[in-house]
Amino acid sequence: MSLICIIVANPEGKQFVEKRPLKGRFFVVYLVAVIFDIRFEVYVLFARFLFNSLLIILISSTPSLAAVYQYLDEQGNVVFTDRPVPGAVERKMREPSVIKFAPINVESEPKSQVDKSAVASPVAVEEKAKPKPYTRFVISRPVNDSSIQENTGTVVITFDINPPLQVKHGHKIKLSLDGVWDKAGYATNSITLKNVDRGTHTIQAAIVDKSGQKIKTTTNSVFHLHRFSKLFR
Repeated sequence: MSLICIIVANPEGKQFVEKRPLKGRFFVVYLVAVIFDIRFEVYVLFARFLFNSLLIILISSTPSLAAVYQYLDEQGNVVFTDRPVPGAVERKMREPSVIKFAPINVESEPKSQVDKSAVASPVAVEEKAKPKPYTRFVISRPVNDSSIQENTGTVVITFDINPPLQVKHGHKIKLSLDGVWDKAGYATNSITLKNVDRGTHTIQAAIVDKSGQKIKTTTNSVFHLHRFSKLFR
C-alpha cells in the first residue's frame, strides 16, 4: 500500500511526520501534484539555461570593456556579474571589432545658373510677338516694261521681300492686275497668272494683315504680253 508523509506542526511549534495510506481521490491528487512539481522544476532549469545563455551572448557582444566575473551560487547556477565577489573568476572579454569607413565627401550639385539674358522681359516678349516691319517689297519678275512671249497667257510674278513674308502673323500678298485687286491672298512670294490676254498690263502688289489692311505696297510695274493669233497662221 502506498504511503504519504505529511508534515504536521503542533501548537508548540514542533514538527513530526505522519504517515497515511493513499486512498481514492487523494492518491490521484497527489500524483498530479508530483507530476506538476517535476515539470515545474524542468521549466525552471530550462529558463535558467536560456537566461544564462542570453546573458553570455549579451556580455560577449557588448562594446563595454568592463570586467566580468563568473561564479557558482549556492544552487550550483552559473552567475555572471560585474562585481568581484569571493570565489568569482574574472572572464577576459574580447574587444569588439570596429569597422571604420572612410568619410564620404558629398558635394552638392551646382545650382543651375539661369542666364539672365535668356529670360525675356515682358517688353521683349511683347516686341517679339509683334511682326517686324518690311523694309523691302518690290516686283522682281517680270521686269518693268519687259515683253513676254507666251501663247498660253501664263505669267509668273515673283517678289523680293525683306524680311520674308510673315505668314505666322497672318500676312498675305494681294495682286492688282490692271487696277483690279484679287479677293484671295497668297501666302507665298510667287504668283502665277493664267490665260492673260495679249497686250500691255499693269500690276501692283500689297502685303495685307489678317484684317485685310495694307501694310506695304509695291510700285506699279508694266509688262507686254505677246500671243500668236490664228489670223496670222
